[in-house]
Amino acid sequence: MSKNDWKKGKAESAMIEHEKQQMKKFVEEFKKKRAEEKEITMETYDDKEDVNWAKYKIVVPTEADKKSLELAFEHLHYTDCDTNYVPVNQLIHEYLTEEITGDPKTKNNIIVDSELYQKLYEK
Repeated sequence: MSKNDWKKGKAESAMIEHEKQQMKKFVEEFKKKRAEEKEITMETYDDKEDVNWAKYKIVVPTEADKKSLELAFEHLHYTDCDTNYVPVNQLIHEYLTEEITGDPKTKNNIIVDSELYQKLYEK
């Protein structure tokens, strides 16, 4: 590798790092602005003894749809996502099942019910 190629590679790496930092700054500013505009309030785990869990169910028509969502949530779980927000943390763990944890108490909020799904879909 020539000295020129090395310098070029170093400059490209610096540029990529700069672009990453700019994107990170943009995302943080966007989140702040969005929160101010929409008055988004998501409870966090900070200094909480009692957590107010979000109440929700996800209804899908088939087992294949459920498995697809579980795989998507598992993928999100292993990304760089801020899980200090209670609802985000809940959603990101919807891939967990008894089969994965070995704990019979483990349940997720994804319900397979084609009739209920169809009724909800028709609304």
